[in-house]
Amino acid sequence: MFKSFMYEGGIAVPAIAWGPGVKGGKLESAMAHVTDIAPTLFELAGTRHPGTEYQGKPVLPLRGASMLPLLQGRGQAVHGADKAIGWELGGRKALRKGDWKIVSANQPWGTGDWELFNVAQDRTEGRNLAASNPQKLGEMLVAWRDYVRETGTLEIPNLANRPGYSNGAKYYEDLKYEATLVPRTAKP
Repeated sequence: MFKSFMYEGGIAVPAIAWGPGVKGGKLESAMAHVTDIAPTLFELAGTRHPGTEYQGKPVLPLRGASMLPLLQGRGQAVHGADKAIGWELGGRKALRKGDWKIVSANQPWGTGDWELFNVAQDRTEGRNLAASNPQKLGEMLVAWRDYVRETGTLEIPNLANRPGYSNGAKYYEDLKYEATLVPRTAKP
């Protein structure tokens, strides 16, 4: 698969880090996410996130964690095994929790069914464990539903199995008629 797909080939990217206390020549395979950049920069700057309000305006909480302990050799992971991190784009979705990951790919690249992988043992996601480990799949699906609820992720199931949709503009053109966008000022 390629970028915009939720398999590792689509979402795993290399990064180069440099900064105070970061030792060179080190290769690290711990999982980090784009949401970890802001907390890392806050820590480097010696400041913190303003909380729920800034200058009288509401502020959303940060979902990520600082990568600085990992980068400076003071930790071995950015996230604990219980942290759920999700992705959704164009009917394709995934959730990673510790070594486990579920992926749903729309047609023609997949069936739309959830697949289960242990990415620590199978980084290329070649062995779908959904049928052999239904208990873990169920646990991960509960985590996905929690993630969707907590983040307000819009699942668009009516687009998930339409083969004509990939990364093109037609998807976004139809989306404006099929999804209700919630203003940023709306409260849950």
